[in-house]
Amino acid sequence: MILKRVGKKTGFPIEKIPISMKRFGNTSSSSIPLTLVDIYGDNKADTEISALCCGFGVGLSWATVGFKLNSSDILPLVHTDEYYSDGVLS
Repeated sequence: MILKRVGKKTGFPIEKIPISMKRFGNTSSSSIPLTLVDIYGDNKADTEISALCCGFGVGLSWATVGFKLNSSDILPLVHTDEYYSDGVLS
């Protein structure tokens, strides 16, 4: 809901807004880097990306930043079945 509103206010069509909620759920503060890795991590082309990132959370906290980066600088997403349980790698 909020992403659609941000898109409408900024004039970006919803097709241009990468969203990873359906795939990963609400990942809190890692949502923006996780979405960038999900979209561009396997991209082998060395292209410049212009990004406008909007983060928001509880208590009306929010932040926005615009930047450019090379897609070759974004590492691919690593999938694993390992996890930590009480501080011990299982």
